[in-house]
Amino acid sequence: MSWIPLADAGRLRPQARRTTAVRVVLAALAVGCLVAALLVSRDAGGTKRTFFSNTRSSVVVIDTSGSIGPLARELIGRTLRKLLAAHSSFGLVFFSDTAYEAVPPGTRWTELEPLLRYFEPPPEDQSRQRIETPWSEFRGGTRISTGLALARTILRQGHAGDAGVLLISDLNDSIFDVPSLTQTLTQYVADKIPLRVIGLNPAPRNKVLFERLMGPSVLVKEAELAPVRSGGGGSVVTSSVGPSRALTLAALALLFVLGAYEHWAARLRWREEPA
Repeated sequence: MSWIPLADAGRLRPQARRTTAVRVVLAALAVGCLVAALLVSRDAGGTKRTFFSNTRSSVVVIDTSGSIGPLARELIGRTLRKLLAAHSSFGLVFFSDTAYEAVPPGTRWTELEPLLRYFEPPPEDQSRQRIETPWSEFRGGTRISTGLALARTILRQGHAGDAGVLLISDLNDSIFDVPSLTQTLTQYVADKIPLRVIGLNPAPRNKVLFERLMGPSVLVKEAELAPVRSGGGGSVVTSSVGPSRALTLAALALLFVLGAYEHWAARLRWREEPA
């Protein structure tokens, strides 16, 4: 490296101290942005949703009304398989016009597996035939409030503070049930009972009431059920888009700080003037 002596170098000491201070501040900001990005990216990795991973007091509420056809029944089976693949323990409530408790909360996944045969897709030559199930006599109209109200009663009787409810339905509710369903959903909000809904190809108009009272995150997809054995303690664990947005903001801030460092704190460069 070549050095050029300057007779008036002392006059540059204030500028040198200012440049050093700017470098220290920008370097600290860059490190802070990097640490924030790393922390947010670690949290953003758990974006899968998993239900009833640990708690034994949660309830799955399944629609068995007359509007549930072969395709919807197959979707119910896929959802149950994902829950059982996680070795989850939960209770089951079936409903149509009325609701009844099929199995109590805490039922082991091994005991629930035999129910899957009733949700297998029928052979093509039998797709239009009615499939006989243990709850065939209960098939009729749809009153979602009966299923959710029974699940709420079960949770309250079990004094389960960390339990939740997963509703699986086409949401094609009777218009005469809307007042009761509204009251039931309001009670869920007041009791702070986590509720998630897997819609079986529901019409947009049938989703409005749930989203208005419970928020847009109440509706989830069957594909978002993670068949993992989580070590968490919550009954319903959901992710949000917050971590990904925060990660983007942290990365943009880091790029801005690095750009500012190059602009205001870069080393001086000399060039030789042409003769």
